[in-house]
Amino acid sequence: MNGILQMQSKTPARLNKLVRLMIVEDDKHYLAYLRAFLLKSLDPKFELFIFPRLDAAMAEVSEIDPDIILLDLSLPDSYGLKTLQSMLQVSGTAPILVLTANEEGSTGLEAVRMGAQDFLIKQRVKHESLRRCILYTIERKKAEEYKQRQAAIKDFVGTLAHDLSVPMIGSQTVFEALLNNVAGELSSSQMELVHALRNSNTKQLALVKKLIEVYKYETEKLVMQEVSIQDVLRKSVELFKDNTTTRFHFSEKLALAPVIGNTEALEQLFFNLLDNASKYRELDTEVHIDADRADNHIIIRIMNKGPRLPAEISAGRFQSFWRSIPGQRYIANTGLGLYLCHRILSLHQGKLTCSSSNYTNTITVSLPISETPHIDS
Repeated sequence: MNGILQMQSKTPARLNKLVRLMIVEDDKHYLAYLRAFLLKSLDPKFELFIFPRLDAAMAEVSEIDPDIILLDLSLPDSYGLKTLQSMLQVSGTAPILVLTANEEGSTGLEAVRMGAQDFLIKQRVKHESLRRCILYTIERKKAEEYKQRQAAIKDFVGTLAHDLSVPMIGSQTVFEALLNNVAGELSSSQMELVHALRNSNTKQLALVKKLIEVYKYETEKLVMQEVSIQDVLRKSVELFKDNTTTRFHFSEKLALAPVIGNTEALEQLFFNLLDNASKYRELDTEVHIDADRADNHIIIRIMNKGPRLPAEISAGRFQSFWRSIPGQRYIANTGLGLYLCHRILSLHQGKLTCSSSNYTNTITVSLPISETPHIDS
């Protein structure tokens, strides 16, 4: 890195969050003042990334991925609001807290109008007010993004539900009518074409429905209760088997403690995982379902034989399938389905991991066991 990396000094172990703070400032005396205070902070702890020039900071900001940027507007290679304008182009979702020497605050207000989250007048910054302002700025940015995200999801799903699903359902009805010779007998080539169109339409309609399901689990609050994960698994398999010839093999260990969860959401979770395992398995092979207990968690593994999972999935980067602002990127097939599963598990304080080895793919679900005393019948 071209900037200066100032690591947090050694302090007693605490569970507080580590805040990655990028400081773009060339005044050595002011930097010494900031460092002396911030590196003593325990709540939160700060990891500082210091850059005296704008060009160096802009080159590194995406790699550092800071939680917040403290930006002086007067730098050796940039001056005034142009500094902010340049940083806004590369800062991504990181909030920018502007430092200004303008006592009247007019520059700071204009910076906020341009897109900065807030501003500080250097001469008036005190230790506690700086720490509090940094934390408030981060939380305010998160709140704004959440509100924007919910509004975008609502608009997007409205489009899906009406502009896409309604005509696709209508098309499906037409295709079925043609295949049933309602408009007259079709030739073999015409029949083949209509079959292909119907199958394509079916896949697209399934994708639209899955996107609507994602919206549901992004916005709705789930009603939780004690759930038999064993019953959920068996019901999910039965529902799935109605539409496929896939064979399933249950481990003899499938006698599981209950969890606290939402039955409908958990059935959706395992249905989607079974769907993925079935679609991407080698022909004439079974999908294996194994279960065990580790500490206070139920561990369920769904395994199939087939090509290795994509690196992005094995690395667990499920969030990348659904960007911070809905509509910017959606991944069909495995990606969106696994994001939905990841989202459902997050709501249950669970975890989803994927791995591939020896031509075997394993999707592992971890769910916390209910703390309610349970006696097996």
